[in-house]
Amino acid sequence: ALTYDGSSVTAIRGFDHLEGETLGLIVDGGAHPDVTVTNGAISLNRSGSVVQCGLKYTYVLCPSRLEAGANDGTAQAKMKRITDVGVRVWKSLGGSIGRSLDPEDLTLMRDLNYRQPVTQMDTPEPLKSTDIIQNFPKGSNRDGFIYITGDDGFPMNVIALFPQVETREAR
Repeated sequence: ALTYDGSSVTAIRGFDHLEGETLGLIVDGGAHPDVTVTNGAISLNRSGSVVQCGLKYTYVLCPSRLEAGANDGTAQAKMKRITDVGVRVWKSLGGSIGRSLDPEDLTLMRDLNYRQPVTQMDTPEPLKSTDIIQNFPKGSNRDGFIYITGDDGFPMNVIALFPQVETREAR
């Protein structure tokens, strides 16, 4: 990744090695549409004085299966329903949370909500170090996996997950 930090610009040169590649951008702390390197340069839709750009990738976090306990011992191999998840993040923005990365279930992913009512709509939200309480997609399964994923270019640093889980006692 490259960071430009200087006077306000609408174009940046020096990307000859990435000719024809599509780059993700964060401009002055806010998301910017992807751009393609042409003649070793990129053009911005709006001017910016701090521009971070690089090749895009998708991150995925999937901790071990949940163990929420049960009246008769372990919750492993029992039906579980996650209702809410607390996500503790450090200097983070973006990301989605859900129970599966299966393409048929991706519509059940929930965007992590960092937005504060006091932040003006045209102002990017600053990086957050906080706990986010997020509703979890409906449904039950035996796995109890929690997935966090994203490709928006913002940093994602998950410190801890605090799920609320209902375990069915019958196997």
